Amino acid sequence: MNTSLFFDNFSIVADSPNGVQKLREMILQLAVMGKLVPQNPNDETASVLVEMIKAEKTSLAKQGIIKKTKSLPFVQADEISYEIPESWYWTRLGNIGIVNPRNNVSDDLDVSFVPMNLISEKYGEDAESENRIWKDIKKGYTHFAENDVVMAKITPCFQNGKSTVMKGLCNSIGAGTTELHVFRSVTDYVNPDYVVLYLKSPHYIETGITKMTGSAGQKRVPRDYFAHNPFPLPPLEEQKRIVAKVDQLMAMCGELEAFQQQKNESRIHLNKAALNGLLNADSADEFNELWQLIYSNFDLLYDNLDNVAKFKEAILQLAVMGKLVPQDSNDEPTSVLLERIEDEKKRLMKEGIISLKNLATNIVVDDIPYQIPHNWAWFKLNDLVYNFGQKKPDSKFTYIDVASINKEKGLISDNVKTILPDDAPSRARKIVKRGCVIYSTVRPYLLNTAIVDDDYSPEPIASTAFAVLNPYSGLLNKYLHYYLRSQHFVNYVESQMMGMAYPAINDTKLYKGLVPLPPLEEQKRIVAKVDELMAICDELETRISKAQENSEKLTNAVVNSVVE
Repeated sequence: MNTSLFFDNFSIVADSPNGVQKLREMILQLAVMGKLVPQNPNDETASVLVEMIKAEKTSLAKQGIIKKTKSLPFVQADEISYEIPESWYWTRLGNIGIVNPRNNVSDDLDVSFVPMNLISEKYGEDAESENRIWKDIKKGYTHFAENDVVMAKITPCFQNGKSTVMKGLCNSIGAGTTELHVFRSVTDYVNPDYVVLYLKSPHYIETGITKMTGSAGQKRVPRDYFAHNPFPLPPLEEQKRIVAKVDQLMAMCGELEAFQQQKNESRIHLNKAALNGLLNADSADEFNELWQLIYSNFDLLYDNLDNVAKFKEAILQLAVMGKLVPQDSNDEPTSVLLERIEDEKKRLMKEGIISLKNLATNIVVDDIPYQIPHNWAWFKLNDLVYNFGQKKPDSKFTYIDVASINKEKGLISDNVKTILPDDAPSRARKIVKRGCVIYSTVRPYLLNTAIVDDDYSPEPIASTAFAVLNPYSGLLNKYLHYYLRSQHFVNYVESQMMGMAYPAINDTKLYKGLVPLPPLEEQKRIVAKVDELMAICDELETRISKAQENSEKLTNAVVNSVVE
């Protein structure tokens, strides 16, 4: 391997999505392949170590210090997944130590107890422990001692890399969760920290997952995989060099991660402060100054998807506060809109489309959520929209349910179903027509709202999970759609929801929600500006996603070229 390739591309990998974690995995894999540090021809070879370990184990067994165990078979060529240096040796943990040993100490001895939650997934973090009396934990738990290596065998702890060297145990003895496999080196020829590198390496974990047995959620790594899987043993001095190099590189990864987190938090804080400043600006000059600040730092602020999403939220809120486009004194005043709406209500009532209760308006609002331009007015949603009622389908119909909504685009997707009356879901009841807005009242914070922009054939029927909102002629459906997605209205809806599993707002409370109504011409300008800015955001999100995708591809290429 070209080791310099790894270090030359260290920052490239780190800056990719989930890059630091990939670096950690690559470091561990390179470590156990003999590709992280150079070999030293003066080191005693690992094959000699294996013979010395075998001899020492035999001697200890004769002395009664350990139990005699049968040697496991030599590692065969078809078991080997990657090449290792000539000075290394393929062996098995069961041959170079003891697997799942037992402790034999006084019942009254103070010892350490280690439950699973006190074993960290992170490399280099020692397990924490609780003090217990040995007689209280010697039965029904896994035994281990100082410098033993433990590995979680149950899902998801195994997949998450829970393995460590037991250090700092009270009186050097401990016991803990039964969901552990334990390796004890009875010689000085195997560095426990190197064994942990092996147990945390991606290849070992990926292979181990395929060997797990048991039911979903309770799968475990068998003892045989832990004890028998081929183990790449380096010379002892190289083991030490590998551990030292991994420690150094993992520390660098930690510093990189902390730096990235701090940088990201700074951007989030700056973006939040700038957007809050826009929303709370008291004057046009202050607003323009803050807007210029965002514009000047746009590439810095909006190089991640989270900040772009926050920017989208701010666009909608600014739009419905009258801060996104300038007001025009020549616009037809809202009072004229109201008169037009009232005339339309009376006409619809005569035609029997709406009932008398729809005429009850309440324009004076004492507790308005925020200030709006002087030529705007607050209304209840019920003053501005009506619906077409419900019916039980009696012929083939087009069914629009919540799953049909493309909430990102605010449109109904192409996967609507045509259904026969006998197959109609019980919720298929609400009449919809082109131009109306449908708003999901079940888990409304998910923003499943859309404009019906098609003349469906056969006749469209929507789920009762929707409120059907058909605007009167003074309200643009797209302005209404944007307002329903604004943070203020989301906050109102969330304050009125009922239920736990499927929280929902009923139609009565929904219709009491307040809507700020601008002059019709300003609504058009607002919609045009929001469309423009949302298109920019969509393009930005596409660029960011593509850049992340390319970065990930480059990272994978670097990883493959280094590891292979």
